[in-house]
Amino acid sequence: MVPRLSEIRNPPAGSGSAGLNAAVPSVVFFDKNFHLPQNLRASIGFDHRLAWGVLGSFDALYSRALNQFILEDVNLVPGGVGFGEGNRLDYGTLSA
Repeated sequence: MVPRLSEIRNPPAGSGSAGLNAAVPSVVFFDKNFHLPQNLRASIGFDHRLAWGVLGSFDALYSRALNQFILEDVNLVPGGVGFGEGNRLDYGTLSA
C-alpha cells in the first residue's frame, strides 16, 4: 500500500519519554510502477576496401536510457539553512 502524500509530509507526532528525544520519522517508498533502470544499445559497422589498398570503415553506436528514475528525499523540510556549491540548499547545522 502506497501512503497518501499528506501522510508522508505530515507524519503523526511520536510519543517521546521525558528526557529522551523522540525518533525522527523517515519515509521510504516506491511507485507501484517502478522498474529497474535499463540501457538499450545497438551498434553497426562495416569495412570497405577503397582505392590504393586503403581500408575504410564506418561504425555507429546508438544508446538510450530506459526506465530511469529520480530520487527525491521527502523527509527534507522546505527551505534549508543556506546555499552551498552550485546554489544548492544546505540542510543541518552550519559551522565553520
